[in-house]
Amino acid sequence: MRATVIMLLGLLPVVACGGDDSGDDTSDVGDASGEVDGAADADADADADGDAEAGGDADVDPGDGAGDEASALPVGVPVTIIGTDPAGTAWNEPDDWSDDAGSWNGKAAAYDRAGDRVVFETFRADILGVSIHVPGTVAPPQYWYEAGPSTETDVVWSGTTVLYVAAGDGTAPRCIGCTDVVDGVDGAEIYHVAPSSDGAPNAVVRQPGAVLYANRNKDLATWYPGGEWLVAGVELPRHASRHDDGVSEFGFFNDLWAVSLDGKKWVRLTDFVSTWTYAYPGSLAPFPCSQVGPGQCPAALGCQYVRGATGLAAVPYEGYACSAAGEPPPSLGTMRPRLSQGLAGGAPDSAKLVWAERVGFDGTYSWKGPLQIATADLVLVGSLPALVNYRRNLTPTPDRPSGEGLWSNPDGATVIGVGYETWGFTEDDRWFLFASDTFLRSTLAPGLAVGYSRVTEGFADAIAWQWRDPFDLTNVTGWDADIYPYPPNACSLAFCGPIPTFGQWEEPIVGDTAGGVPYFAFASSAGVDPPWDPADRELHAATFGLDTWIVRRPADPGHPAVQVTTIDPPATSPRHLTYPTAARPDEGVLYLTIVPHDPRGNPPGRIVLFRFDPARL
Repeated sequence: MRATVIMLLGLLPVVACGGDDSGDDTSDVGDASGEVDGAADADADADADGDAEAGGDADVDPGDGAGDEASALPVGVPVTIIGTDPAGTAWNEPDDWSDDAGSWNGKAAAYDRAGDRVVFETFRADILGVSIHVPGTVAPPQYWYEAGPSTETDVVWSGTTVLYVAAGDGTAPRCIGCTDVVDGVDGAEIYHVAPSSDGAPNAVVRQPGAVLYANRNKDLATWYPGGEWLVAGVELPRHASRHDDGVSEFGFFNDLWAVSLDGKKWVRLTDFVSTWTYAYPGSLAPFPCSQVGPGQCPAALGCQYVRGATGLAAVPYEGYACSAAGEPPPSLGTMRPRLSQGLAGGAPDSAKLVWAERVGFDGTYSWKGPLQIATADLVLVGSLPALVNYRRNLTPTPDRPSGEGLWSNPDGATVIGVGYETWGFTEDDRWFLFASDTFLRSTLAPGLAVGYSRVTEGFADAIAWQWRDPFDLTNVTGWDADIYPYPPNACSLAFCGPIPTFGQWEEPIVGDTAGGVPYFAFASSAGVDPPWDPADRELHAATFGLDTWIVRRPADPGHPAVQVTTIDPPATSPRHLTYPTAARPDEGVLYLTIVPHDPRGNPPGRIVLFRFDPARL
């Protein structure tokens, strides 16, 4: 037994929920095979230890079912497989885990079907990175990070996020990225290959003697089909923020890397710093387009987002990174790369890779500024990965589901989303799932004219995107009183204006099939008691939480969405976020992450297996 230690990391990037227009249903998303009878069981209770649990029972020893067939898992009871539970038990803690590393933890599991394995991220307090203070500064950068050992004195030390791979039941976890990787030492190899905008890959170049320090954050990995490679975000070796901020959870200051399953080969797939034409000295960060002046963003360029005829402010698009005339804003980093389940890319024998790129910063918004989608085909050049057919600054909308050419809002319609947070492919690779506010103006309520604010951005939806021609965009969780029987939120009319009180915050989303029934599993702020109130930061902090819901597809009033976990009772502080990140195919088993909510950061959590009965959807 080990006491739980909560350590805070940056801000959990989350998107918002809302929407109306029941005409935007999921009837064309996938094919439902086999009807099932009976209403889903929505009863769930918080357990006595104050955790976000379903079914009202305490955690079950994974040895009693988590490692066996899915049918051996109890229905409706989360079974901890990775991390430290509220009672202090550390499940599947590695033998080499030390007290200095903090409480054993894990989150964001991704499942490898070929090898029945999971990869997940873990925060280690004993792998310290340094944020160096720039004396006398008020404007950015006040701190800058540099990987490796440091002798600086005016610094802030903080832990590092690394990757672990384990069996599908969480057993035998081993670290990838816990020690320095030096090209040519102990069989390690480090490469770089720039992404290609066409189908021909660029050269993969060895980096003799290069060092990838352990104290660079590595997180949110995804599996190449077959399981021999992982793609993850890796913190830049130097950037204009604290070490805590250089993570894929935020989309700040990282590149995409591929790493072999044995941790020996590392291939950098992007190089965002090279695209920063207008940047702070030392290329620590790109200038925002609104920061014009000598040596900054040229006044002749400024922000290239076109304001709409309604006069809505360009914020947060005024946080776009500065770019050349007619060119889209460059990326500050990546968020949540996701590979297709099979070889579904456009290039021969390639997997499709989709991720979000942060193209600007505005700290007053839920996404902390604009996030846009990027896609590429991942191919193997010899035996090493490379990206081809790279497309970026994609912002799919209901009217333009391809998402191409909208970054500047060329027609002044102001309908592109502020945030596009990528989550993964359905089991057949037909649909890609993300969360966004792109449906906000069309689905809040019929005929409702809405201004844009930090609060309205909070009502976004989980969305299914048919990412190949013919493109299509479907609002999975758009408001429908029968399919999504949500109680109202607590936002006041005085604060939220005309925003409907049924708006909820919905993401992440996972799509799969169980027992022949296609379904979506997603997280929502709906159902918390007392309800979520986004009126200001204090109320948001006190009332926000996420629970997991499941809805079959296509959704219809006869099969409403079911809340399958229940948030902490009101007396519990903090509330928890309980959300799906992966599914075991056709087994009705989800990998859920459970973390305590912290509006300032992204604390470590634990990973549970959760089984539901598809016959009751």
